[in-house]
Amino acid sequence: MKLVFKIFGPTRLRMGGRFVGNWGRAKDRALLAILLLRRGGPVTTEELIRWLWDDPPAAVRKTLHSTVTRVRKAVAALVPSLQLSHDNGRYRLEIDETCVDYWQFRSLVGDAERAARHGEYEDARVLLRRALEMWDVPLADLRTRWADFQRQRLTAEVLLPTQYALLDSHHRLGDHRAVLELLDEIQADHLLDQKLAAHRIRALHGFGRYDEANQYYRDFRRRFVAETGRNPCAELQALQQKSIEGDDSPAPTSTARNTPAAEAPGPRDGVELCPMGDLPHDLWNFVGRENLLAELDECLDRWIANRGGGVIALDGFPGIGKTSLVIHWAHRVRDRFPDGQLYLDLRGFASESRIEPADAVVHLLVALGAAVELVPAGEARRKKLRSLLAGRRVLLILDNAANAAHVRPLLPLLTNCLILVTSRNQLTGLAVWHGAQRMTVLPLSDDQSTEWLGNHLGTRARGEPRALHTLASMCGGLPLAMQIVGQHVSSHHERRLADLVAELRDQRSMLSIGDGHENAILRTVFSWSYTTLTDDSKRLFRLLGIHPGPEFGVEVAAALLGSSTPDTRVQLDELVGAHLVHQTAIDRYRMHDLLWEYARGRVLDENTESRSDATARMLDWYLHTSNNADEAIAPLIERVPVPPPRAEVRPGRFDDDRSAMRWFRREKTNLIDVTHLAARLGFHRHAAPLPSTFIDAFRRMGFCEDLVPVFDIAVRAAKVLQDKDREASSFNNLGSTLESLREFDRAGQCFQTAYDLYAELGDRAGCSAALHNLGTHRVRTRQYDEGIEFYRRSWSLSTGIGLPGEEVRASRRLAWAYVQAGRHLDAMPQYEHALGLSRTIDDLRMQGTILAELGELHYTTGDSGAAARCCREALTLYRKSFHPSGAGLAHTVLALVAADRKEWREARLDARKAVEFWQRARDDEGTARALDVLGRALLALGQPEAAIEEWSRALSLFRALDHPRAETLRTELDRLMESIPRLRSTWTA
Repeated sequence: MKLVFKIFGPTRLRMGGRFVGNWGRAKDRALLAILLLRRGGPVTTEELIRWLWDDPPAAVRKTLHSTVTRVRKAVAALVPSLQLSHDNGRYRLEIDETCVDYWQFRSLVGDAERAARHGEYEDARVLLRRALEMWDVPLADLRTRWADFQRQRLTAEVLLPTQYALLDSHHRLGDHRAVLELLDEIQADHLLDQKLAAHRIRALHGFGRYDEANQYYRDFRRRFVAETGRNPCAELQALQQKSIEGDDSPAPTSTARNTPAAEAPGPRDGVELCPMGDLPHDLWNFVGRENLLAELDECLDRWIANRGGGVIALDGFPGIGKTSLVIHWAHRVRDRFPDGQLYLDLRGFASESRIEPADAVVHLLVALGAAVELVPAGEARRKKLRSLLAGRRVLLILDNAANAAHVRPLLPLLTNCLILVTSRNQLTGLAVWHGAQRMTVLPLSDDQSTEWLGNHLGTRARGEPRALHTLASMCGGLPLAMQIVGQHVSSHHERRLADLVAELRDQRSMLSIGDGHENAILRTVFSWSYTTLTDDSKRLFRLLGIHPGPEFGVEVAAALLGSSTPDTRVQLDELVGAHLVHQTAIDRYRMHDLLWEYARGRVLDENTESRSDATARMLDWYLHTSNNADEAIAPLIERVPVPPPRAEVRPGRFDDDRSAMRWFRREKTNLIDVTHLAARLGFHRHAAPLPSTFIDAFRRMGFCEDLVPVFDIAVRAAKVLQDKDREASSFNNLGSTLESLREFDRAGQCFQTAYDLYAELGDRAGCSAALHNLGTHRVRTRQYDEGIEFYRRSWSLSTGIGLPGEEVRASRRLAWAYVQAGRHLDAMPQYEHALGLSRTIDDLRMQGTILAELGELHYTTGDSGAAARCCREALTLYRKSFHPSGAGLAHTVLALVAADRKEWREARLDARKAVEFWQRARDDEGTARALDVLGRALLALGQPEAAIEEWSRALSLFRALDHPRAETLRTELDRLMESIPRLRSTWTA
């Protein structure tokens, strides 16, 4: 049977092909959820009463009977075969597990456990991820104390073990990055969980980050002892010993039948970035290069002897085998780099998707396992990278650099590493200014080329030695050419080598006119593979030259063709078989950059209309898929409509927030590049709306800097289209992006321009949004009276326009502005009004935000009890609709309340959670406030040194923000330091 009932979140029924949550009365939904949770198990009348009422009414049994009757009718109408039976004081609802989401979850977990028992960890991981994507707050319609207790039990007994199992699968597959990402999601709620701590330490060991693992254990032990009075378990202590010794024992090996390399999520899709100790595969048939390998060995010996950094600059013609050489050498000397090896393709010659130095810093941080979204952009990320690599013996391969200037900004961050840079261009600047050892990779000799091809072709080559030698010499010593020629020869096993040599000679003579020797060879061998393709596959190869980068998914390839996804897979399989495309995951592909450039040349074989239509379909797919993903992560936001896609385009769709965010992470680079492409080719109807579809996702991922240039494009495109609505929206989004980057002057100008455009259009909703942003701008720059006036005007405009979400937002921000201005009596009723409105539209995230801010206001006005109640309710809502800054504020207020009551352990725990959430939201002021109260708690608990550490962090943030708390905190720190003379010399505030 198909899924009919959902009890994760509110109780929902499938009606008319969709799930409905507002059916019946609240008690009806609650009672059905209890019965579905038991799934055929008996539930007594007394149990139901305890579930449904904290204070049962006088006629509770009669009320319960009426509720059961209504539920029985609803169930019978939906699934006539289901029977809600009653026998001897017990109720029972027999139902198949496939009909209820909770029991589907349990079934998936059971399948995963069986897969893991058979060593099929990749299958187990897939099943566990599917299960966890379903999880939401169980039985959300039940709001009694007993229901709260049962939810806590389900979290401890069902959710946490499932998360443990997924962590175990990640670990057994050696996917340490996935372990750290999952821990970042869940560990803030389980700070004293020893199993989670053990998983984090093992993952850090997997990256070779023993110092960080050692520090993490010390921090964990300090918290654990303070809270429990006991030392951590023996397993953690053994892991700590490994951290101290730097024990790099291998991770468990998977025995799964199908365990492809895990797709490593990163800030840019398609970047070859390997975690510590991991490299691209070595070539089994590598030949030649003995002199260069020996020279590289000598460089390594000197680097080890000098105990400092070193740079090797390797240049050579495209396709000459630079990457194969450095990867082969890196595998040979792997054991001489105890702290690991890193590989990053800089794409220096890919015009649309080149990795700039700032992006390279992000990629390297991700490879090292850092939670990059928690580190502010710019200098903070550079310092983080420098600190992670300090004192470590690491080989860093920077492949495919454009020139010396491309890598020069990275060198000061990598002073202890041996850096190996490859480029098509001579890297003279690195030799002159950085003492790099320069080497040039030359073509293989004819004998080496013959050996290479002979290894590839096997016994067939030995039968025609003269033809083999001729064929090898015609490849010009270029390994890329030999690889494609070898594949072509292997696929024509019925033909003599001599005949194929004659064919290649004829094609080469036609293609080489006006080209250099190496270019002619590559074009010839590319053409040889291309001409053997079927017509449909040829057309797909040509159209892939339109895509702005070499990495792409099967669905956008289908859009380029104007074909279905299954048919496109057939063509892609043919391209993979011809070595013209490389498959990197189930639905992901990549072209060598030289082949991509070749495809960009071949696309000119298409007529102008065909190229234009394919480009439009590709842009349609990105625009609408991104818009669908945006709706999945922010369903209540009002959007400017986008033009409909062409009939043959099938945009991607998303079931939930998580799957949408995964897509955004994977496509980040392509989304930026297609926006630039659309503007450059004059597709302004795509360039104008595209950035607005990914602004929320990019902000979540911490990449606001990337949004400024694309919104500049959006503004220009809207002006070309004379679309003032879209222009105003783009100015609004550009302003909010600039404000998050603290560029307040330009942000204010953007908001004012947006308001003027909306006013000219007579768009009340747009004017309200722009006034709202102007209000935020004024309050953030401490112009409170102006800010309040803008918010009042925004609220006034938002009422009665049929957009309750805008009215809630404006009402809540007006209350917030009153608080910032110190007008607490005005703020209280405004918050209550906003809260009531948010409940009418069932906006859980906004309800949580208002409750957290209302809790802070209650605390400020001296009502600690009301403050705690509001914040706990907010946190309950955030479990259903996560919002890190709101959760950070709620935990901050709870920490303050606990501190006032001298409940210092609770204050410390809530403050630590607050810091985690504020950092995740990248809110420096919130982080500083949480660190401030954390320092108070630590000091009260007799840990002055720890208090000084946290207060010092808070002071640094307050100073950067020019916050008034900076001066008073400095005074308190001075006083504390003076009371501990032995620490005075370390105080650098």
